[in-house]
Amino acid sequence: MERWAFDTLGIEVTKDKKLIKKAYSALVKENHPEEHPDEWSKIHEAYQAALQYASKPDGGAADSDVFFESGYETGDSQEESEWEYEEEIQQEDNYVRMFEAAQAKYTEERYQKAHMLARRLNELVHMPRARAENEWKRFFAAEFLPGVQPEELLMLLEAVRGNEIPVKAAKLIAATMIERKELYKSSMEFNKAALADGIINCIYGKVPGMEKTPEYRKKKAKRIVKEIFIGAGVGIFIIAVLILATAGEGIEQGKVIDMAVLQLNEKYGEGTYTEHDIDIEKEELYGSAAETLISYRVTEKEKESDDAVAYMLGEKADMENLLCFDRLQSAEIKQALQADINERTGRPEGRVFWDSAGGGAECLRDGYFHEKYESGINEFLKLEAQAREKAAGLEEIVDGSYFAKNGNADYYIPDKDIQTVKQRLALDEKEKDETFTAILGQCAADYDMQVCGIVLPGMLFEEKMKQADWNEGGIAAKSRNYYPEMHPPVSFALMTGWYVCLPPYGQKYLRMKNGMYSARPVHLAEGVWGAKNEVSRKIGTDLTGRLKTVKTPKSLGVSEAKGQKSVSFRLTEGVELEESYCLVIDKTAYNIPDSGYQVILTTYWFGEEDTSERPPMPYSEPDRDVRDGDSLDGEGYLFVKYPKVREDEKTPVITIIY
Repeated sequence: MERWAFDTLGIEVTKDKKLIKKAYSALVKENHPEEHPDEWSKIHEAYQAALQYASKPDGGAADSDVFFESGYETGDSQEESEWEYEEEIQQEDNYVRMFEAAQAKYTEERYQKAHMLARRLNELVHMPRARAENEWKRFFAAEFLPGVQPEELLMLLEAVRGNEIPVKAAKLIAATMIERKELYKSSMEFNKAALADGIINCIYGKVPGMEKTPEYRKKKAKRIVKEIFIGAGVGIFIIAVLILATAGEGIEQGKVIDMAVLQLNEKYGEGTYTEHDIDIEKEELYGSAAETLISYRVTEKEKESDDAVAYMLGEKADMENLLCFDRLQSAEIKQALQADINERTGRPEGRVFWDSAGGGAECLRDGYFHEKYESGINEFLKLEAQAREKAAGLEEIVDGSYFAKNGNADYYIPDKDIQTVKQRLALDEKEKDETFTAILGQCAADYDMQVCGIVLPGMLFEEKMKQADWNEGGIAAKSRNYYPEMHPPVSFALMTGWYVCLPPYGQKYLRMKNGMYSARPVHLAEGVWGAKNEVSRKIGTDLTGRLKTVKTPKSLGVSEAKGQKSVSFRLTEGVELEESYCLVIDKTAYNIPDSGYQVILTTYWFGEEDTSERPPMPYSEPDRDVRDGDSLDGEGYLFVKYPKVREDEKTPVITIIY
């Protein structure tokens, strides 16, 4: 029995894969692979062992009984119940893959760092004698500092062992390593001290007169190297491969430059670029994409900004057929999309925020396109979808990660009837606009993208659009808008309609229809309303009247002596929230001032109290979201997140201090 695995995960021995995955997800949140690689490795090994045990034929996890919330299409209850369980497992798998991708990123970053150091050492050992001493001095002063890792010292040792070093440079290396050796010994970094000693002894063996017994020293150095290699699990051939790889890098990049120039000139006309106009830089890809794909940034020479104008993407095994995606027409294309949707809906004030990224690890990036836009956005997007369908890495679109070849678009319009938040809260139900749904559904099919219609009260729409633009600081379409992560960029409490429309293949995969998926606000207490922050297919607890005013936690230190006043809210005990809620608090009902107040969240976990401040900001901020933990203020209301809570946990407290 793999009891050690379950002990590591902190749970009893079980064959319920769902419980195993939840335990693993909770632990990796606290042990990020980049910050705690050793701990993460142990947890991941235990997770794999536990799953292997759970897969043995003498038992398995039972399906959960789950139900659908009203407003969604329902079919055979058993079939939907199984689907619900599978989707929950998929959530955990997605989270697990995220951390595996982070580990891959961490490993890749270490490899790239080693690659750069190998290239630099190759330059140094072949440096002309006249420049060698100064270059080595610069290397130790600015690049190769005392805090380097043991494997980096090992690379320096190999560079010294395998090459002739000019006498002055050799003396400088030896003197530097003598100082470092003492430093490492005093800080008890004995592996680094041993490597520094090995470097010193290599220099002694190479420069006559620096040591009385060079032969002995050379043998000692070899012995140290052997011990270090065995301990670190690293072979000398790795260093050789890194240095040799540098030699072929220039040839490879030359081919990529030629391909980029050829494709850009074919697209925009001869003379658009020459090989002297652009630079190429290899990019890092993460997760599964890093195993099969290769990508290069294309930048213009002698420009103030080094932002990429294009990138080359393809399979590592097929370097002769990289595809070029550029952003030279990005603004024009995005404006054309907005104009077309506005014309179809008859709403010229509508604003579109389009994230065209897609594929594994988003290897197809937002704002970069393969096809040339000449006239007609519909024809352009059809051609673009065909090109993307053939692009390396886009095959992952249909595996449960991304469904729309041309990405996701959020379409904002003001409500024709509702102008204020107060009017929105008084609105019990909002009927679905069938015509609007049909138009957006046709857009999704024609554009080969997901289109979400977001209808806001008129005043909020005007405030948001004052600040929103096409830049990254503006409102950005949420990526991965598929169940169960269909998050609107604003809370359901702040919108009068949220329409999700997918291309036909997306609807088929998700088993959902195009339509309105808004959540109506619930009257929680006097002057307080709440709405879910996420789409949920579970039947929720009726929270009407379940929020209470309570005493402010003593730990906050609020007192009249300090001239402070406060009001605190908490859901009644025994309530279980599957999703977080957006609370909408009428400030006048509790004498909360317009400004100068604090919002504090107090949570309880295994009996321990934790507090965090949520500074309020204007609700018109385009890049702020209650779901992400931001507190917003507007029209005399405070909008703040109330986190999800299990039935056996103590409910959190929201406190406003003024």
